Amino acid sequence: MYLNILKKAMNVILPVFIILATMFVSSSVNNIMSVTTALDNYLKMANAPDYLTMTIDKSIEKQVKILWNGYKNFTTICRNCKNFSL
Repeated sequence: MYLNILKKAMNVILPVFIILATMFVSSSVNNIMSVTTALDNYLKMANAPDYLTMTIDKSIEKQVKILWNGYKNFTTICRNCKNFSL
């Protein structure tokens, strides 16, 4: 008699746990997706510019010039640089 009651209780409890686990997984996936896309959407709406900060040594001057070769809108701030222009 107790075995039948235990089986009925397990038949009710197991689907409830499965439903709860499914809800937790779906809500966490939804939260992950909203957090990962929030920053991109915010920066797009704010129309914020992109910034790049580098420290340059004379040995990589040519590589930096190649990197910036295709960009039209940028500003260079160079402190303590001699004969460096992009």
